[in-house]
Amino acid sequence: MVHQQVDSGMQLLEAQLRAAGDPRFTPRPDADGPGIGIDVAASLNLSVGNLVRRMEVAERRKQKLIECVRYVPIMPVSAAVAGGAVLLSSNEWTPKTGFWWSVQRITAAGLATADILGIYRGPQPTAQAPPVDVNLVQKLTGTSVLAQFGGNGLIMTQGDTLSLYQATGLTATQVTVNFDVIMGTDDVLADFLL
Repeated sequence: MVHQQVDSGMQLLEAQLRAAGDPRFTPRPDADGPGIGIDVAASLNLSVGNLVRRMEVAERRKQKLIECVRYVPIMPVSAAVAGGAVLLSSNEWTPKTGFWWSVQRITAAGLATADILGIYRGPQPTAQAPPVDVNLVQKLTGTSVLAQFGGNGLIMTQGDTLSLYQATGLTATQVTVNFDVIMGTDDVLADFLL
């Protein structure tokens, strides 16, 4: 299909150049009649050939993205608040080997008006080693319970874990979170980011 479009385009280009009186379309000693000279034809064929190869490569990359990138539903998770603190995390909230995530949205329910809940991307936290501020990505509050990460989203690679945490001061009794993730294979991350 691409070759047919290129051939049609070449014929149209030759007709337009000939109609415009381009000197490359006057009879030449190295040509059997009016038409493109050998040097011009070779140059055009080389350029068109390069363009066709680039188009084919771009089409293969697009097809690979379609095959290797998909939406992954994450089920809502709840945790009880104890002593004003909560840690929501899971060893399932991390990309598996060979994959990356693009977190698009995180929503929290159950926060009281003055509550603040941090969103972290970093190593898998535990109660003894909770998330640290250097890994804080965004904060949710009782009046702003939605975090949206525009464009390519919040990119997570192998070793990154998503967690939501507050050390003290929560007045909520239970917090529920939900999020949307796009997942892809490592070999298409650069194309996804373009």
